[in-house]
Amino acid sequence: MKKLFLSLVLILQIGFLMAHNGTPTIGLKVRSENVKMYQQAGTSTPVIQVIATTDRVELIRKWNAQWAQVKVNHRLGYVPFSDLMFLKPEPPLAQTGTNAARLGE
Repeated sequence: MKKLFLSLVLILQIGFLMAHNGTPTIGLKVRSENVKMYQQAGTSTPVIQVIATTDRVELIRKWNAQWAQVKVNHRLGYVPFSDLMFLKPEPPLAQTGTNAARLGE
């Protein structure tokens, strides 16, 4: 009984670790308004959504040299890679007065 309980606890812990997705997402922006997101990597496939510059776009993976798989508003689709641009990283936060005093400034 004791081994069964320990096995169950171990399986639950492994399940929770596998369910946690700790991979950071890469933020993107579209270059212009009305960029089409396709169901598959090809312009002959159905358009899922039209993306505006204000939409939050996350890169899932680069499919090939022309296409990227992206996630927009919890929907997956394909966008031509030339229509995407990477966001600039945010600058680090300014130090507060107490941190500057600790550094001896």
